[in-house]
Amino acid sequence: MTRRRIRQLVGFFILSLAVAVGANVALQGLDNHVKNSNGPNGYRGLISHNFNTADTADEIIGDFGSIGVWAYHGGTWTQLTTLNPDWIIGVKFAAADYEMIGDFGSAGLWMWNYSGWPGVWVQLTASNAENAIAVDDDGDGNDELQVDFGSLGLWRYDYDTGVWTRYTALNPAGTGLRVDLWTVGWEEGLWKFSGSGVWNVYWGGTAPIWAQLTVSAATEDWASGNFVDPGGTSAEPADEVAIEFGSDTWVYDDDGATWTRITFNSTSAMMAAKFGNNDDTELVFADTVYDPWFWGPTWTRLSETSMDDGFATAFDDDGEVETTFVEDEVAVDFGTVGLWMYNYNAAGTAAQGWTQMTVSDPVFMIKSDYWGQGEPTSLVVSFGSGLGVWLYDSFGGTTTGHWHHLTYSVPDNTISWNN
Repeated sequence: MTRRRIRQLVGFFILSLAVAVGANVALQGLDNHVKNSNGPNGYRGLISHNFNTADTADEIIGDFGSIGVWAYHGGTWTQLTTLNPDWIIGVKFAAADYEMIGDFGSAGLWMWNYSGWPGVWVQLTASNAENAIAVDDDGDGNDELQVDFGSLGLWRYDYDTGVWTRYTALNPAGTGLRVDLWTVGWEEGLWKFSGSGVWNVYWGGTAPIWAQLTVSAATEDWASGNFVDPGGTSAEPADEVAIEFGSDTWVYDDDGATWTRITFNSTSAMMAAKFGNNDDTELVFADTVYDPWFWGPTWTRLSETSMDDGFATAFDDDGEVETTFVEDEVAVDFGTVGLWMYNYNAAGTAAQGWTQMTVSDPVFMIKSDYWGQGEPTSLVVSFGSGLGVWLYDSFGGTTTGHWHHLTYSVPDNTISWNN
């Protein structure tokens, strides 16, 4: 399908970025201790992907601040570096498995690749990155990086060619969002620019292609998914994006390039979850008093209890793989009331509603396919000092679930409502 509504933003241009690449460099040898910063999407110092092609299960990697970066695999922790990164993210540069990207401040941006434990670090550039997103912005099936280098602008890194390309000299306002608004499988990065609104960008083969979605100033709250269109249909497989604009929240649909206001309320947080209905995705939304709702395309209030800072994470708790969809459950942090799971259960195989997972108050959480089920059936939860990090799963169909203690160490985080 031909790409549409292409416009060039005045002032965006292409340059090459000088990179310092050191193959098989031991990152442990660098003397650089940096503090944690606001990294991607309100930085959470845990990631989980399949980094090792020898198995089908995810590994869990944690940024534990002053004691470095560690990987949990097969019931064992392995230290990957003694240094404290500003942030880490996962990226899939090739179809086989994932790599990790870590920013180490003045020591630059590095890639970690599994090649037997403890793996290998390679420097991608000596420049200090503020944040980055992984996105397949040329439709080749492999991720590229879109990296915010602050005053140096927004850059693209293509691992296949090893080339850095400057997308713009402007400094984005906050972290980007991975989206797939135009052609399915050919993704874009969505970025906000002070005074210039919201733009998305992908690689056109010889130059970046920019499209302005709106001149309005967006807040940090946004989410993308194949939402049920505001009109109540889902005739096309491309994603939509929901964005808060201060006093109200809108959904942008590429089919007609239309904006639809879905609520006059502002949001405290939002995320996408798949409750069923074939390929449709629902929008889980926290209102200004932090009560959880979902939209798709009508509003349903899930609880009148206010959520806490850890917000929520969608994962396939019971491993339900239906004939036409995989159904998510949503883990919600209710603060002192504990961590609860909401099961929408479109398939009708269990009771719809809430189940308490623990009375403890989580700091943040991520989903994981640690047991290699083919879906993220586990939840990795940081409970902070005293409790550390735990793994939760109940893909066997139990109602109470299973908790596995992984470590008393506490991963870095700077929680933001942009989940």
